[in-house]
Amino acid sequence: MKKHLLILALSMLGSHAFAQQYKTAVGIKGDWSTLNIDMAQFSVKHFFAAPNAFEVNFGAGRRFIWLEGLYLYNHPLKNNFDWYAGGGLDLGYTNGRVFSPITNGFWGGATGVFGVEHTFDFIPINVALDAGPTFRMIPDFELGFKVGFAARYAFGAR
Repeated sequence: MKKHLLILALSMLGSHAFAQQYKTAVGIKGDWSTLNIDMAQFSVKHFFAAPNAFEVNFGAGRRFIWLEGLYLYNHPLKNNFDWYAGGGLDLGYTNGRVFSPITNGFWGGATGVFGVEHTFDFIPINVALDAGPTFRMIPDFELGFKVGFAARYAFGAR
């Protein structure tokens, strides 16, 4: 009897397992932040073990270069919608007066995100909207808020 209950419990857990909507998504992401200028960047999100994903964003402009890495935990909602939360680090370099307190040099900080994403059934496009706090730690400590929107092509979509 105990054996049958164990098998039943394991099969119920397996039926609630998380299945992500895609394996890797590549595209663009636009960010608006209270700490720096609005940016558009190249964005890659990859699931390395469901529900865990890693997102890398790379942006550059005439006077700056920027890289961000985020760890994200995804959870399904309904109708190909997921919510996610996570955080990571960002680093950058500017050679001009792009950010008000920084005139030249490196800057770095941490970012937290909470967002929702949707992958379409009829075309492998993934869209995401996220927001969260951002902290500038180098060269000075500053606290701000960031909002991002991404549109990516999803590889390995179901």
